[in-house]
Amino acid sequence: MLHVEPVKHSITRNWSGKFLTGVGLFVAILPSIALAQAYPAKLVKMTVPFSAGGSIDLLGRLVGKKMEEGLGATVVIENKGGGGGTIGTKAVLDSRPDGSSIAIVSPGPTTVAAVLDPTLQYNITKDITYIVALASYVPAVVAGLQVPGRTLREFIDYAKKNPGKLTFGSAGVGSSTHILGELFVRAAGVDIIHVPFKGGSGGIQDVLGGHISLMITSLVAAQPLINSGKVKAFAAFDKERYPTFPTVPAVTEDMPSFDPPIIWYGLIGPAGMPATITDRLNREAIKALASAEVQKEIISGAYKVIGGSPRDFQELIRKDATVLGDIVRAAKITLEK
Repeated sequence: MLHVEPVKHSITRNWSGKFLTGVGLFVAILPSIALAQAYPAKLVKMTVPFSAGGSIDLLGRLVGKKMEEGLGATVVIENKGGGGGTIGTKAVLDSRPDGSSIAIVSPGPTTVAAVLDPTLQYNITKDITYIVALASYVPAVVAGLQVPGRTLREFIDYAKKNPGKLTFGSAGVGSSTHILGELFVRAAGVDIIHVPFKGGSGGIQDVLGGHISLMITSLVAAQPLINSGKVKAFAAFDKERYPTFPTVPAVTEDMPSFDPPIIWYGLIGPAGMPATITDRLNREAIKALASAEVQKEIISGAYKVIGGSPRDFQELIRKDATVLGDIVRAAKITLEK
C-alpha cells in the first residue's frame, strides 16, 4: 500500500519554526520593553566629568533639578573629573543603558578627545547615545589694561605689527578655549603665543598681573572683572551682542567673516539606550530649559539654549568633529605627555 506523508505535518513544522523565531525575537526585545516601562527609577545620576563650580557643572545642576518634576525621580549630580573629562564620561558609557546613568558633556571629552587622543577608550560614534544638546556658553577674549588697543580691530592691528610678542591663555591644551583661541588667531592673521593653564582661574590672574596678554574665557566668568574695569573685554565670540552684556562687542563687528563655533553642553548616555527612554529624557530636558526659572538663570549665566532632537545633537557632533579636526591639524595641537 502506498504511504502518503500528511501535508499538514510539514505545514505544522514550518509554522512552528516561524512561531519560535517570532518568540525568540520577542524575548530578545523584552529587556528593552521592561526598561522603558520601568523608567524612570527613583534615582537618575547625572555625571559632570569636571570639578564642581564650572559653567558645565552649574548648567547640569540647574537643568537636572528642573527635570526632576517631569521625571518623577531624583536627579543626583556627581562630579567625576580627570583626564579632560574622559574619566567621568567613560564611567557613564560603561554603565547599564537603562537611563539611570547619564552625563552632561562638552566638546572636551567628546569631539576634542576623539581628534586629539589616539588612546581614547571609547568611540564617540558607536559608544554614545546622544540625548539632547542643552545650551552653549558665550566665550570672550579679555585683556589686561596694559595691552594696547581700545577695540578688537586696534588690538589686531597692533598684533600684526608685533608678531610673537603677545600671548593668549586658555584652560589647557586641547580645551575648547584653546581651540577657539587658535581659530581666532588664524582668522585674524596674527602671531600670538598660546599659554595653557589648568583651568581658567589661573589664567585670569595672570592677565591681571600682566604676565599674559589675553585670556579666552567665558563671558560670565569675566563679568566681575569687566564691570570693575580691571580687564578689557575686546569681544564676545558670538554673532551678536549678548543681552546682559550690551557693552561687549560681538567678534563679528570687527571680524565680519569670522564664524565662531559654539561651545556646547549636552546630555549623553551609554550606547543601546531604548529610544523611549532617550526621547523621554530629551523631552524633559527641553521642558526644563523652557521653564521661567531656568530661562532666568540661562540669561544671567550667558548661556544660549540649543535644544532639538537626539538626531540634531548627532549632527552637531558630526560637524563639530570636522571643524575641530581641521583646526587641530592646522595648529599642530598635540596632547601634553
